[in-house]
Amino acid sequence: ISGRLEPLFPGARVMTVTMVSASTFLIILSFTGSVPLYLFFMAASALFLGLGFEFTNLAIQNVVPESRSGEASSVLLTVMFTTGGIAVVAAQGLIEVIGDGGVSAEGTSLTLLVLGVVIGAVGAAFGNKNWRNARHGADGVAATA
Repeated sequence: ISGRLEPLFPGARVMTVTMVSASTFLIILSFTGSVPLYLFFMAASALFLGLGFEFTNLAIQNVVPESRSGEASSVLLTVMFTTGGIAVVAAQGLIEVIGDGGVSAEGTSLTLLVLGVVIGAVGAAFGNKNWRNARHGADGVAATA
């Protein structure tokens, strides 16, 4: 999907929309009690986060010289996986603190709500900075990076 969207829309705008959309779905997910709705909103948030991740990869490859794109992608993956690992540990800690040492529905819901708000705030800040001047291709990515 990202490959088809890339020539149509500036990457900075797509990344903003994906982060805000994923955030919205995570916040809705935190209030959902029904298993089918939970699965739907979880899948929707994962789809939008995946799109945003792939556009980040495309942005990196458009900015650096082709001969160094492997290095740049490796640095991006290292940062993403490290950040993700820290987020998992922090989320588990929050869930356990709220659940008195165990997993609870309240802890899981609050953790999803916090993650949704954080992702939405980062996406909104990124969009506020980059939306107006977003352009296609390497020039657009370099201007917004």
